[in-house]
Amino acid sequence: MLSEYEAQKLKYDMKQELDATSSAVYKCAAWLLVVVALALIGSAIDLQRDVAGNTAPAAKRAAVQHHDRVSIAETRKVLEERRKRFESHPPVQAVRSSEAAEIDRAQGPEIDELTLITRSSD
Repeated sequence: MLSEYEAQKLKYDMKQELDATSSAVYKCAAWLLVVVALALIGSAIDLQRDVAGNTAPAAKRAAVQHHDRVSIAETRKVLEERRKRFESHPPVQAVRSSEAAEIDRAQGPEIDELTLITRSSD
């Protein structure tokens, strides 16, 4: 059983803990309000810039879309130029080394690529 002093001390400690918890909640709420206020101020400044004569959001979107169209057109142009250069050159044919030809003659038709790679590294 608790003495009267211990009971009072326990009540006091529990009240202090409750006060500390509620103050932490109030501090978090206050900082949250500060963050929300800063966000609102930032958005209001952006709206004032648009009213002051800078490009409006719709105009910005149109400019971005135009830039995207130009980029796509330039990309297609470069792709077509590269395709023309590639198609203008004759295809490159693989040339077998004389060593590989000798191995083919020695082994006969049973040789495969893996055997060629293995024997050429030996």
